[in-house]
Amino acid sequence: MVVLMGCGKTQPRRPTFHGSSHVDSTAVGAVMLNQRMAEEADKQLTRYADSGYVLMENNVWARGLQAVEDTLRGKDFVQIEARIYNLQDSLLTTHQSHSTVDKVDDIQAIVQILPHLHKSDSVSLIAPWYMAFGSAGNGDILPYENVRIELKISE
Repeated sequence: MVVLMGCGKTQPRRPTFHGSSHVDSTAVGAVMLNQRMAEEADKQLTRYADSGYVLMENNVWARGLQAVEDTLRGKDFVQIEARIYNLQDSLLTTHQSHSTVDKVDDIQAIVQILPHLHKSDSVSLIAPWYMAFGSAGNGDILPYENVRIELKISE
């Protein structure tokens, strides 16, 4: 008969803070830094957007919205074409998707603005980095880059 005994060392576990007064200062610092960077992005976009843009509830600026009641609904099938520019007006990339409005897995600024749009709309969006490509960026789009999106919706 073989008896295996451990050395008494506990196995590594994920940290949990339930009922603990311990606070991860690194995580708190990262959250605070992201909040400051988001606030700075919002200030920059406020200066960039001209009088034709309207600030939406999700901190995306939009120009070209129509005041028509018949907006896109969840099951509407749409073709989304987007040209994405930096704030210096250099084209960074183009983007296309084709799906129903409720299944769009896209740039957050586009997902959030779709319920305000109609088929055949063309709008211009100015999106802060946290509603566009975030801290990771994407190809030619740098991390934390605010962008302008020229968006066209069709059937």
